[in-house]
Amino acid sequence: MTYPDNAKTRGNSAFLVFDHICLHPGETRSDVSLKVGLSVTAVGTAVDRLIDEGLLYAFPGPSKGGRPAELLYSSYDTVLIVDVRRYGAGVFITDLTGSVVFSEQRFSDSSSDPNDVVRYLIGSAADSPQLNSDGLFAVAFLSQASSPIDPDILLYARSRLSPLFMRKYDADLLSAEVTLSKNSFDGDVLFCSVSPEGVNSSCVKRINGKTVFGDSIELISSHGTGFGRVFRACRDAKEAGEELADALLNSVAIMSPDAVLLEISGIGSDEKLGRHVKGVFEKKLTKAPAVKTFFRDENGFRSALLSRLRRSPFERRKVQK
Repeated sequence: MTYPDNAKTRGNSAFLVFDHICLHPGETRSDVSLKVGLSVTAVGTAVDRLIDEGLLYAFPGPSKGGRPAELLYSSYDTVLIVDVRRYGAGVFITDLTGSVVFSEQRFSDSSSDPNDVVRYLIGSAADSPQLNSDGLFAVAFLSQASSPIDPDILLYARSRLSPLFMRKYDADLLSAEVTLSKNSFDGDVLFCSVSPEGVNSSCVKRINGKTVFGDSIELISSHGTGFGRVFRACRDAKEAGEELADALLNSVAIMSPDAVLLEISGIGSDEKLGRHVKGVFEKKLTKAPAVKTFFRDENGFRSALLSRLRRSPFERRKVQK
């Protein structure tokens, strides 16, 4: 991993060292110094600080005739991710590198309380032998704007898991960051997360070189109902694309984005969906935006989430105890 030169500052040394060891456990101080680009002294100071704070521990390595070098490990190596959706949820236990060691998903029907599904999955993960409770680094809740997390769920998770800290993330906006980071764009963009559960959209802009997201908006179909139900009833990609375009037309006409990015997950439609959306735009709009279709990158999504979590203990110590 190559770190930018402007990140090699004294204030960021502890994070750079911690982040590297989380991703490459079992390395020595010299290894970290060489790969991160900090001096051995700076790495040693950071390691001592991180050990004092309980984030790292050192284990004696094999002896080669002299004093054995210490091998460095993160004290916390397990993350529980709870992905809350409108019609169900999923839980994933990963290490800090993103390797999944346990996963389970359930869907709720119209007569059941979706929060019961989330509670069940949290309990199932808590009882799983793959969950290293002593090394539980964080519990991360992901949800769309249309699927808010019940506060009672958070209390239940604390009672079962007692994590070092919890975090809540907007799944659509985090996913947008993953998609946009891999696809350069200029100007204003309308990002849309498309799944059988519905469609959320967000305005995306570049301000002073940074990506800034607007509020997440749940799209309503021209039938006056949530788009998810209409989308699931569509017979093919053409019909689905036309329904999606109709739901987006008002936002596109007002915002006049340069591009519309459609991120698809949980459905079988391919790039044909994007072509049909673009076709409707070109018929009904004087200036039609470019339309690009992507499939949700689950690995990239999870990596971005874990990167944020690894940084959390260093963000002005705003750790939720």
